[in-house]
Amino acid sequence: MKFDSTIFKKASLAILLVFTLSACMQEDLMEEQANIINVGGGNSNNAMLSNTPNSTNNTTVSKSQIVVKYKNPNITEPQKQAIRGLQQELGHFIITQVETCNCDLKDLELWTITPSSSAFIGIEDILKSMKNNEEEGDMAGDHQFFFNVSTVRTPCKSIAEGIHSWLAPANPNDLKVAIIDTGLDYDFLPRPLLHDSSDDPICNEGISGWDFVNNDNDPMDDHYHGTLVSQVIVKSMDARQVPFQLIPLKAFNDKGRGNYFDVACAIRYILEKGDIDLVNMSFGWDEVQYANIMKNMMDEMSETTLFVASAGNNGRDTDSQGDGHFPSSYESDNLLTVAGYSPATGPLNTVPHHNGTGQLIGIEVDPFSNFGQYSIDLAAPFVHNITMSQCGEEGFIEEVVTRVGGTSYSAPFVVSRAGYYLWQDQTSTPAKLKAETVSSGYVAPGLANKLSQNIAISNNINQYVPISY
Repeated sequence: MKFDSTIFKKASLAILLVFTLSACMQEDLMEEQANIINVGGGNSNNAMLSNTPNSTNNTTVSKSQIVVKYKNPNITEPQKQAIRGLQQELGHFIITQVETCNCDLKDLELWTITPSSSAFIGIEDILKSMKNNEEEGDMAGDHQFFFNVSTVRTPCKSIAEGIHSWLAPANPNDLKVAIIDTGLDYDFLPRPLLHDSSDDPICNEGISGWDFVNNDNDPMDDHYHGTLVSQVIVKSMDARQVPFQLIPLKAFNDKGRGNYFDVACAIRYILEKGDIDLVNMSFGWDEVQYANIMKNMMDEMSETTLFVASAGNNGRDTDSQGDGHFPSSYESDNLLTVAGYSPATGPLNTVPHHNGTGQLIGIEVDPFSNFGQYSIDLAAPFVHNITMSQCGEEGFIEEVVTRVGGTSYSAPFVVSRAGYYLWQDQTSTPAKLKAETVSSGYVAPGLANKLSQNIAISNNINQYVPISY
């Protein structure tokens, strides 16, 4: 779609270079600082502001918290207390606080612990013991850790009209698309598109999705990463005339900071809901040894839900030992992982074009995008132009183009392609849908040895320009 340039001559045009990163910046941790380990050390830079790839591992792991999932989803409180008591005795620690997902999801907890004696075995050994006993045990345990999406925001905040105004008309045939992110400013939606969750058996006070950061039923975006990601899905789905409804799951705060527990709660919500078709995950963390609770829940949805994850923006090979980026490095049949591509440089430099034999020539993995010959399935455009109606300084509405770059936007571009094929065949399994989506792309010689099948998804154009919405 091309824009009428006269629209922007009349408006105050703000063009933001927003290169959004999965786990891109080391944030100030405020009161959490004393309880985290900086994995990899040092402060990472926003790759797109410094114009150099961000190669610093910036995931921070808690020294005092453990994410726990009980195997029995209907476990009672007395049963939980018995399990907690046994774990405290074996590990020589005291649980000082227990947090839940606050959304009728009682089998997932966050424990804050402190040693009870000098015999305290440490969190690593506690988790190792839980892992060793997973087969016959009552629970599984993972690290709690923190990571970020972007810290760059769009120019101004809209005036919310209330979430109820944006509930879509009931239509069970519409595709249901969940977006785990910073929430969604639904006032930017072109029409009511939110799935009505009020009748769900979970989150009894739910309206549409859930806010796991503030533990309430209004996942309003106060950061805008999620809103921009959602815009890619909305515009791309509409262009393909695919009927759909959005389910925003807020797991990142107003600084773009999130944690494993809140993301796991969002996945647990999707698992409990049971009828979500597609999930966009434009975020990621650096490799953490114990972080499989989330993957195991995703695997439980292998027959119902396709997850699409961004590859990350550290410019590194995530197949290399110790350089994994998750969830994109998970090995799951219902997970589709996406890198970002841009025009090729050097010997491959030519105008990007389709050569008529099923190949896309003149592109390469963007220097900032992660890649992996085994872990990454395909590539999609790295740079996008998103037009949104924003509030002006004097209260008038103006059209603003936000230029964004990152695999955070490559992933929702692929979600819309998968949605198109699912709409054509709603009996398709996630594995089949994944294969159809990948096979719909072009073989790109410039991606050789960078992705599992050297496939790129593109618009049908014989030139490279940022995808515009």
